[in-house]
Amino acid sequence: MLALPRPADASSTRAEPDASARGVAGACARVIAAADRHEGAEVAAYLRQMAAASGSSLEELELDGIVRALESPASGGARRSRAIAAAKARAESLLESLRESPPRSPSEAEIRLKLAHVLARREFAAPPAKRTAVEAVVQWLLKVMERLYGRSAGASAFATWAVLAVLAVLAAASLMAYASRAIANRLAMASCDHGARPEADGELSAPADLLAEADRLAREGDLRAALERSFVATLVHLDRVGLIRYDPTRTNWENLASISRGVPASIRSRLARAARVFDRVWYGHKPVSASEYSEVTQWLAGCRAAATATTGDGRELT
Repeated sequence: MLALPRPADASSTRAEPDASARGVAGACARVIAAADRHEGAEVAAYLRQMAAASGSSLEELELDGIVRALESPASGGARRSRAIAAAKARAESLLESLRESPPRSPSEAEIRLKLAHVLARREFAAPPAKRTAVEAVVQWLLKVMERLYGRSAGASAFATWAVLAVLAVLAAASLMAYASRAIANRLAMASCDHGARPEADGELSAPADLLAEADRLAREGDLRAALERSFVATLVHLDRVGLIRYDPTRTNWENLASISRGVPASIRSRLARAARVFDRVWYGHKPVSASEYSEVTQWLAGCRAAATATTGDGRELT
């Protein structure tokens, strides 16, 4: 909104508008002239003058988008032409509103009211917000009910309850599907072959031995077991260098939660991505392709390489 200074004597009248109004009017005229010459850079500069003369920002006058379009090197000819036309229309409307003012100096409240009236016109209205998927479904159901039962009060009430019932059924179905997946994952984890982790009952194997076993399993085609060996080798390695407190009796995410606070983000992100794939393959009994296995083992190798150069509090070794 324009924020012009209030005259010293609000009750006095003058034949000419005050200096602020004259500055705004002059800037509007320059915008129109530059637009007629199709000079985008000049139009943008005069729009900034118009905002400065009014004591408002480009954002308050909703001119920032037009100025960006005019000053951006990436703007094409069509976009620049539309921006010039919009700037001219805005300046003409504002100039017309100032000319319609009474001969006395307008008060700040009057100028604000005039500008609000101009900006409320259809050509300056913001585009309507897009409806969400739920709103679209509700509107569609209401239209169907109107066609079936008409617009009577009873039919409207029935339509409302029908929509609510449909939404309740959809919500219940979604909740049941989520619960079913959660139960299935729990059962899969409970029935997992824990014998693939021999270190859980004895001393932890060396990372090198675990990686050698992973290579052997991969050559034999058992990528699922090879992935498990490589993942455990990485956790043991991080435990050896003091970045994590690995306990084979805990879940992967419980082990990852014990990572030292200063561990670099690169190690954390690689471990988290590898853990998600591992859980899906190992506990969910999902197949793993050779390319996916290669990608995950590269993540794990990057974790081990970064860990060898990092202390337990995350500081680089010199």
